[in-house]
Amino acid sequence: MYEEKITVKTILNKIVDKKNIIEIIGAKGVGKTITIILMAEMLVKNNKILLIEGDIDKKDILELYEKKEKRYVTNIKKNIDVINIKKICKTRKNKIEKNNKEICKLKKKYDYVFIEANEKNYWKFEEIADKKILIINANVLDLIKIKKIIKNNKQKLKTIINNYNYNSINKKILKKIVINKIEIIEKIKNNKKYNLIINNNANVNFLDYKTKNKIKNIIKKIGE
Repeated sequence: MYEEKITVKTILNKIVDKKNIIEIIGAKGVGKTITIILMAEMLVKNNKILLIEGDIDKKDILELYEKKEKRYVTNIKKNIDVINIKKICKTRKNKIEKNNKEICKLKKKYDYVFIEANEKNYWKFEEIADKKILIINANVLDLIKIKKIIKNNKQKLKTIINNYNYNSINKKILKKIVINKIEIIEKIKNNKKYNLIINNNANVNFLDYKTKNKIKNIIKKIGE
């Protein structure tokens, strides 16, 4: 019996639904930006992608690609655009509702929309997010920061543990703090190659084979 070869193309085109708004949630410094960029770079070949920075003070993606911010959406490379949330809706009245309506309009122009949200503003995008991914570092302080996010979600949050190593929090403590509210879909070790990627305008060619497979697995799990 013929078995279809599992490739990046089959994973991305068949398993992950298009036109999805994917909210990436986590405390500051857990690696949300680099994770979003790695996923976008793997999806970019046959898809148009919008990255939304949910923090009004952040311009990390623009700075990473060394691009100047435009009046509305900024193109950072072929098939990838970025916009800060403050650019989407400038009115103060019903701001969250209007922001979400505009994001849904933008969604029609793209195959995938990624929203980068932190532990303080994640709830603003809950109504429009088709998928949610939580990113944590495996230490007690980080878990305390995201306890509210976990508590407010009725379903288990698909979770990536970044910077995972032998000193990371053990499973018993992890289970006690999050009370079975998360589903760990991938553990990614502290990767020195990330600095190479960041210092070379998000050039994913520096990424090692093992980590590439982990990112593919994350994309696969999002679609399940």
